[in-house]
Amino acid sequence: MLPSLIRKDLILFFLLIIIAFFSSYHFGFISINPIDNFTNYNSGFLVKKGNIPFKDYWVTTGPLLDFIQYFFFKFFGFSWNSYVFHSAFLNSFISCYLYYCLRKFSLKEELSFLYSASLAIIFYTQVGTPFVDHHSSIFTISAMLSFILALNFKKEIYWFLIPFFLVMGFLSKQTPAAYMAMLLALLIFYHFAIEKNYRKFITLSFYSILLILVVCLTIFLMEIEFLDFYYQYIIFASSVGEARINSDSFLTPINFSRYFLKFKWL
Repeated sequence: MLPSLIRKDLILFFLLIIIAFFSSYHFGFISINPIDNFTNYNSGFLVKKGNIPFKDYWVTTGPLLDFIQYFFFKFFGFSWNSYVFHSAFLNSFISCYLYYCLRKFSLKEELSFLYSASLAIIFYTQVGTPFVDHHSSIFTISAMLSFILALNFKKEIYWFLIPFFLVMGFLSKQTPAAYMAMLLALLIFYHFAIEKNYRKFITLSFYSILLILVVCLTIFLMEIEFLDFYYQYIIFASSVGEARINSDSFLTPINFSRYFLKFKWL
């Protein structure tokens, strides 16, 4: 027989999966933004037909989502249900990972469940369908949580999860993963410098480089021209962000209503 504490954790964990999955799944069938909500549906279908991102169609954000969606289409059939399963699965993942982290810090089961279920209800339910910003945020938050776990529990697995999640986040969307990668790199270097554990820092650096080389090797094996990847995913995407920031309507006019009230309703 399992100890009562473990049984309670398992029950709450299972209940959390149900809440996270079906809350996101439910909102995946309510309303549509023709541009955003169909983007990954179309790209997943293109990959299913044998097309390769960057090479056969233009990509500015989220090639990882294209391949993940391909697998959902492959195993669950080409339908809107399969599409919404994708986002519901990621919503379940981040909610469960948060629960795991909170329990590792010995927060009570009820509070861990409350915070994790709250995240599940407000995270992917905003769009319901796979979205590059949400995927990148999920992997970025997971990297940050792994960093906190690594600092406190000194286990190798947590250190190695950090670059893995950051690479996954960057391949979902360049931001916020790139910003978090720079921040965590500084914090990790500072931590190991204080501890004078340069060997572990070098090991983690080599592992991070290895992950990047795996991505580069994958690009090479798919016969994707590096310049296509660079111009589409780095240069063009950066120009879009620059154009938005320089737009007269993006940051200005600065007023209370524009910066507070509309986000309050969101």
